[in-house]
Amino acid sequence: MKKIIVLAFMSSLLLVFTSCGHNHEESPVMKEVVEMNVKLWEGLNSAKAEVRSRIEMATTSAIPLDSVRKEKVSAELELLLDQKLALENLDKIIPELKGYEPKCNHEPGEAHSHNTVDISGLDEQELLEIHKELTATLTSIKDNLKK
Repeated sequence: MKKIIVLAFMSSLLLVFTSCGHNHEESPVMKEVVEMNVKLWEGLNSAKAEVRSRIEMATTSAIPLDSVRKEKVSAELELLLDQKLALENLDKIIPELKGYEPKCNHEPGEAHSHNTVDISGLDEQELLEIHKELTATLTSIKDNLKK
């Protein structure tokens, strides 16, 4: 009987220490922010991989280049390098949400930096608007890659 009382007491202590009395459920707006954030990082990493692949293909052609082909390759490389820079800049401003850190996607040894954006003090609606703007920017970069 004494063991049951001790066990019940320890269980109630555990319950008291593990619950803080309020709901940790995220609001619908914050859920949308987190979902957009994850999609932004996935889209950014996908676009960066595409740009790297296309730059590699354009610079390792085994086919001799005539002047017309050189001009096309040069124009494509210019576009790709512009988009690569745009993606690197976007990488620096996508917020890293606490508990939802992105996977770093860069070439080994490639110079890179992550965002330095301070989002503390922003409310959920402001975060949502920021994520909408960043999503539009990423969409624009991807559209440019389709050209």
